[in-house]
Amino acid sequence: MTEKDVYLFYNEKVKILYSEIEARNNSLPVELLFEIHSAFDHLKRIHVDNEQEDQCAEKAFSHLKRGLLDAFKLKLMYHNKDYEKLLKLRADLQLLDI
Repeated sequence: MTEKDVYLFYNEKVKILYSEIEARNNSLPVELLFEIHSAFDHLKRIHVDNEQEDQCAEKAFSHLKRGLLDAFKLKLMYHNKDYEKLLKLRADLQLLDI
């Protein structure tokens, strides 16, 4: 794995979901911030500490995967809360199937 692979994964997967979650409450989820911070700390080690690119990239990728799983978990939680609100309103959801 290379540093570029990590950046592509971040750009194509993590950033998209992260942005959706951030836009919902106009705040930065701590769970995601921690994982992104940790990932980029590993990438920094390639250039500053002269560590092996493949090892640092793998560790960074692992942090971003955990962050992505956190993001999916948050999206599911938000979805369930929205659904509960609809049920409490006793909304006629059959109208959505038209």
